[in-house]
Order: sequence, then structure tokens, then C-alpha cells
Amino acid sequence: MKLASITNVPLTVAAILLLLSLRSLPADGVERPVADTSHGTWSLSVDNDLFANKDNHYTSGVQLGWLSGKLEDFREAPGPALLVPLLHSLPWVNDAGRQRFVSYSLAHRILTPDDIANPAYIPEDMPYSGLLLGTLTAGAQDAAKMDAFSLIAGLVGPSAMGEQMQRGVHQTIGSARPMGWAHQLHDEPILNLDYEHRWRVTTRGSRRGWGGDLIGQSAVAAGNLLSSATLGLGGRWGWRVPDDFGLPPQFFGEESIGSRPFSEAAGDRGVWLFALVNASAFANAIFWDGNTFRASHAIDYEPWIARAYTGLRVRHGRWGASFAFAITTVPWTNPENRHSQRYGRVGLTYSY
Repeated sequence: MKLASITNVPLTVAAILLLLSLRSLPADGVERPVADTSHGTWSLSVDNDLFANKDNHYTSGVQLGWLSGKLEDFREAPGPALLVPLLHSLPWVNDAGRQRFVSYSLAHRILTPDDIANPAYIPEDMPYSGLLLGTLTAGAQDAAKMDAFSLIAGLVGPSAMGEQMQRGVHQTIGSARPMGWAHQLHDEPILNLDYEHRWRVTTRGSRRGWGGDLIGQSAVAAGNLLSSATLGLGGRWGWRVPDDFGLPPQFFGEESIGSRPFSEAAGDRGVWLFALVNASAFANAIFWDGNTFRASHAIDYEPWIARAYTGLRVRHGRWGASFAFAITTVPWTNPENRHSQRYGRVGLTYSY
């Protein structure tokens, strides 16, 4: 598979989603809402800048996750019993009358400088880093708002196998061999705590027909992966938009947050467009600051970024699919004088 084939992925995905959209629209105009009785949802998301015909900075991300069905109490959640007292101690998510959920995910992410063909140390551009991260999320929602806490643990460095992953993919697609991984960050354990709050600003139209909503987003993260604060606003419009809080998360946040519908009003079919703009202020970020406890490659950067997403999501029965483009500012002066980066995201879900 060559690079040209990879960069055609957005067109292929868009065509598939369009066909699913047409299948999702009612042939007879009769609404058939179906209750959300799923016990869980598996999800797979793939980020890659090759979808946007680029190959630099945040260059690749893969996440496999599982999201529970609606829980009355965290004691119903699968997982070690010793976690239950901790989950019960969290604020907001244990308030009466709210639907609770948990999720587990495993993610691998790769970040590189712009010139990956250069084997030399490039002090003006970001370091090479591979990240392997596991996440446990506990959250709760009602019709108006959602809160979620995530504990992220993993590692950065050679043991995360970013070099092997990137070289293997590039060899498969016939892309340039990355040459500068000798300068990657050292091995370091990662521990982060994230919190995200979303609220429904307004709703228009019908959940059982054409309509949409605006959703506010605020989030904080603290740890050696990154420490940041984020504020954003997203919008959705289409046919049978569910009453969930489905938007892209804060940077490197848990992808499944907000994706469980609050009610069965929208049924099991739908198609909608979505967009999100947000801004984040950073106190630290290991992929820019370098290792926490050892000397390593690091860069000077402005302590904030802005991001924008736009995409399409389709739901048909147990399956869901999405594609989005993202653009984010580049907060440091780099050799290529790039001020922004673009990448694509493909997602697939299956509920049972």
C-alpha cells in the first residue's frame, strides 16, 4: 500500500459513511425509537496525519476501548472490587438520579519532529516520543450535563515501541523511513488524572427527526503526561442526533467520554455532522518538555494551543462509524515554520 492510497482514505471513508447515511434514513417516514439496552460498547479510533497528507508532530494514535452500559451504581461495574470505594468517593458522579458509566481503554501514540528523514538531533523541533497508555474512566450524566474522571497510567520511551511501530507502518505503505529515533525520550512511567465536564447549551429540532444541539466543554488534566486546562464549544446537526454528549475529548483524553445516549429518544439509527473548537493552556507536556527526571530533548513553546474538529458520524443498529478532520496550532518556532498541524480520525463502534 503506497502513501497515495493512505491519503485517499478520507474519500473512501466519506463515501462509506454517505452510503450508511442513506441506509439510515427512513424509507417510509415512520419513526421507530429503540431503547438503549446495550451492555457495553467496543470502540476503535485511529488518528493519523497521513489522512491529511502530512507526516509530522502528532503523527499517529490508536485507541481500543470498552464503555459500559448504564449503571445505577458503580458496584455494577466490571473491575476489581477494591476500586468501588474510590469511585464512590468521587464528587458529582455519585449524585442521585444520574446514569453512571465506566470505560477502559488502551492507546498508543507517536509524536515526531517534522523532518523524520534527518538522523541528526533537531533541537528546534519537538522530540521523538512513543506513548503507551491505559485509562480507567468513571462518569455520570443526566439530560443536561456530564462529568467524568479518568486515571491514565502507562509509559513513554523506547519500551513503548514507537520506533518499531512507525518504521513498520512506513515500510508497509512505502513511506520514508524515520531516522531520528535515537534521540527519543527516555523510558519514564506516566501517571495522569483528568476531569471533563460537558453541558448542553441548547437543543433545536427533534431527537426523532432533524435537529441538533450545542455542547459546552471544560476540562483539566494533571500529571507528568500533561497538565492543562481546556475550554470549548461543540455543535451537532443531523437526523436523530442522540441525547449524549459525544464530542472529541481534551487533548489525549478518553475518547469514549460522552458517547452513551441518555435516553432511547433517537433510536438506533442516525446521521449527523459535528464540529468543535477549543483552547488549552499547558503547565507541562512531556512530549514538549522532555523527561521529568532525566535530561532529554525538549523545546520552548507557548503555553497554549487551539484546536478545531469537523466530521460526520453515522449510527445503524449496533454499529457506528465516524470520520473527522482536526487542525491544531503548533505552539513553538520550528524549522519548517509551521503554525498548524492537520490530521484525520477514523472511528468504529459496536454495541452489544
